[in-house]
Amino acid sequence: MNISLIAENQAETAKDIVLQGFKERFGTIIDGLNPDLDDILAYYQKDKYFYVGEYQGKLMTTGGIIFESQTECRLVRMSVLSPYRRLGFGRAMLSFLEKEALKRNASTVILETNKEWKDAILFYEKNGYIPYRKEAERIHFRKKLMA
Repeated sequence: MNISLIAENQAETAKDIVLQGFKERFGTIIDGLNPDLDDILAYYQKDKYFYVGEYQGKLMTTGGIIFESQTECRLVRMSVLSPYRRLGFGRAMLSFLEKEALKRNASTVILETNKEWKDAILFYEKNGYIPYRKEAERIHFRKKLMA
């Protein structure tokens, strides 16, 4: 898999990958809830980065990094097209994002997921993420990065 910063000609496909994941999870997509996806290239600038993973000529995974301070960043928009799940592509994207965060001097990564998404929770826990806050609908994770 080749992972790179998103290019203009990939933005619509990347948006579709993320929204398809939402539709699978929620059964529907409510327009307007994801303004960052409406113009990915404009939103993900400065201390925000959006990456896509391509395998055999097809975009099939996404992930983003948003710096919340000089040493802490949030991983967002982790999504893998359903035919490519459980093949290691999500783990490869997660590992890539962590390395990119380290390159930019992050020492801590945080992320959140829906409390009902047991497979996502298990995935993050298996990759060293520790829950630090639970809300009505979400669970927040943290991981200290090692250089």
